[in-house]
Amino acid sequence: MLLLLHFLLVAVAAAATPSLSQTTTYLLQPDAVSLLSFKSKADLDNKLLYTLNERFDYCEWQGVKCVQGRVVRFVLQGSFPPSILLLHRLNVLDLSYNNLTGHIPVQLSALDRLSSLRLERNHFNGSLPPLNQSFLIFFNVSGNNLTGPIPVTSTLSKFDTSSFSLNPDLCGEIINKACTRTRSPFFDSPSSSNATSPTATLGQSAQAEGGVGVVVLSPPSTQKHKRTTAILGFAVGVSVLIVSLLCIFLFCSRNRANKQIRRKNSWRQQRLQPRLRIRFIQTRQGTLKLLENMAKQ
Repeated sequence: MLLLLHFLLVAVAAAATPSLSQTTTYLLQPDAVSLLSFKSKADLDNKLLYTLNERFDYCEWQGVKCVQGRVVRFVLQGSFPPSILLLHRLNVLDLSYNNLTGHIPVQLSALDRLSSLRLERNHFNGSLPPLNQSFLIFFNVSGNNLTGPIPVTSTLSKFDTSSFSLNPDLCGEIINKACTRTRSPFFDSPSSSNATSPTATLGQSAQAEGGVGVVVLSPPSTQKHKRTTAILGFAVGVSVLIVSLLCIFLFCSRNRANKQIRRKNSWRQQRLQPRLRIRFIQTRQGTLKLLENMAKQ
């Protein structure tokens, strides 16, 4: 009877006392839960030795830095799980020089405290999200397979072309590279009309990430039009100048010819006047002599 009562007391105590794992789970911080969620999905080979014996042990894990018990820096090598996007106080995210693939999540824009985002030398593809964190100072997505126009935001506009280099299919105003315009559907073949346009692909990739598709279209390139206009303007100006010079030359030559004609006429007149006077005098004298002879007779 006493033995049966002892077993009953032990069973009741075991049922009333929560397990160590449950107590640990209750005491975990949200940042620790996110890190453990990342480990369960990304570290399949169990290379990250994340053990939790105390409440804030996760701040001592490899690649993790905390300030006042919250994760502010996380550096790792591996895939890009969505659990990182739950670290809303994250300041530095360095995923450079890995073999990460897929799209850059649009939800990165929600990490508004990011001051450094390094995603270079990976295999990310798709479009670049419209990142616009006001505290973002260091940014690099070079050496990936990103495509399409770069969103023109006040934050992304601060960085030079080196932050976007080695992405052959990136274009836009920020890197001074015109985006290729798609052909008009009136000139496309029926088979090409069924192809997905880059704009539709961009919107679909944004929706696949769970966010709103933001499509930023760069203005059409006007360099060719400007060059053609400049050439035409130059040609018109040169032709007008040539015509003006010809008109001036003809006017001057005509004036010279008129002056020469006038001079010749005046010279002739001056030369003929003395001869006429001499002839008039001679004829007058002859008439007088004739009259005198007649009177004598």
